[in-house]
Amino acid sequence: MNTKFSPFTQSPAASLRSGQRGAFTLLEMMIAIAIFSMVLTSIYEIWTMLLMGKQAASYAAEETQRTRIGMRALTESLMSARMFQANTNYYTFEVDGDGNVRSHGGAAPTTAPVTLPPGPTVDPSKPTPTPAVVGYYDLMANIQDGTILHCFDWKYSDIKAMIPEIAAAGFSAVQTSPAQPNPGYPGNNIWWWLYQPLAFHVATNQLGSADELRSLCDVAAQYNVKVIVDVVANHLAGGSEGGSKVGYHGSIPQEFKNSEFWHDYGDVNSWNDRYQVTHGKIGLPDLNSENDWVQNQVRAYVLELKGLGVDGIRWDAAKHIGLPSEGCNFW
Repeated sequence: MNTKFSPFTQSPAASLRSGQRGAFTLLEMMIAIAIFSMVLTSIYEIWTMLLMGKQAASYAAEETQRTRIGMRALTESLMSARMFQANTNYYTFEVDGDGNVRSHGGAAPTTAPVTLPPGPTVDPSKPTPTPAVVGYYDLMANIQDGTILHCFDWKYSDIKAMIPEIAAAGFSAVQTSPAQPNPGYPGNNIWWWLYQPLAFHVATNQLGSADELRSLCDVAAQYNVKVIVDVVANHLAGGSEGGSKVGYHGSIPQEFKNSEFWHDYGDVNSWNDRYQVTHGKIGLPDLNSENDWVQNQVRAYVLELKGLGVDGIRWDAAKHIGLPSEGCNFW
C-alpha cells in the first residue's frame, strides 16, 4: 500500500498510523528550536533589564515619547483629512502639550487607511476676496451645510491660533465649550464644571475672557470660519439650597432664588417618561423652561453672544427642555 501522504487519499492521522513520521519529526524539532530561542531571548532581556535598568528605562521613555509624537501626528492627519462630520457623529478630542490625546466622543482615532476628500475649492462665480481678508477659503456659508470642528475644552486663544490650519483643512465652523460662569473657576479646570453654569452671561472662565472670545470671532471671520458656542440653558449648578427636589448652588444670582423659576419634580426615575425627562433633575437643578422670566434670561445671553461675533449656538441637554406640543414655548 502506498503510504505517502496525500490530502486527497489520506488524513494526517492515517499517515501517522502508517509509520511515516519523518516530516513531522523535523517540524517538531523546528518548533522546539524556535521555542528554545524565544526562551533564551526572554532570559537575555530580563538579564539586560536587571543589569542595565537605567538604559532600559531610558529606552522605554523614548518609546513612550515616540508614541506620543505619533498620536499628535495622527491627530493632525485627522484634521487635514476632515474626518469630522457636521452635526452628526463628529469626533471630539484634545491634545495636551506632551502630545497626549483624550477622546471625548465618537470613535477614538485609528490608523485605518482613509480616502482623503477634496480640499476647499474656489467658486469662480464669486467675487475675489479683498486683500483685507487675511486668509479666505471658499467654505460653506451656512453652518449646517459645512463641517464643524468641535474644540471641546479648548481655550479661545488656542482656537484662534489654529484658525488658519482649521480653515485650510476645510472646516466651516468651530464649536467651543460653554462661555458662562461656573463654580469651578478659578482653580479647577475639569471640563464638566463648564456644564454647571451659575448664570446666563459671558464670563471669564477656564476657556478665557469675553474679549478673547470676541478676538477669536474676529479672526475666524477673516478666514470665513463660523464660531458656535455651547449654551447650557436647561439647568444651573447644583448645591444644597432650594430644597432637596431642586438643590441649586448658593452662588447663583439672588434673582434666580425664586421657586417659580425651578421644576420641583425631583430626580428622574424613568428615562422613558417624557415628563420626568423635561421636569426632573438630571443630577443638577432643572430650570422652569416654561417661565417667561427664565426664557428672557436665556434670550439676553444669546444676544450677548451674538454681539461678540458668535455665529451660532449648540443647545446642551436640549432633550430635557419641553417642546411646544408639551406646553413649553421655550423654543
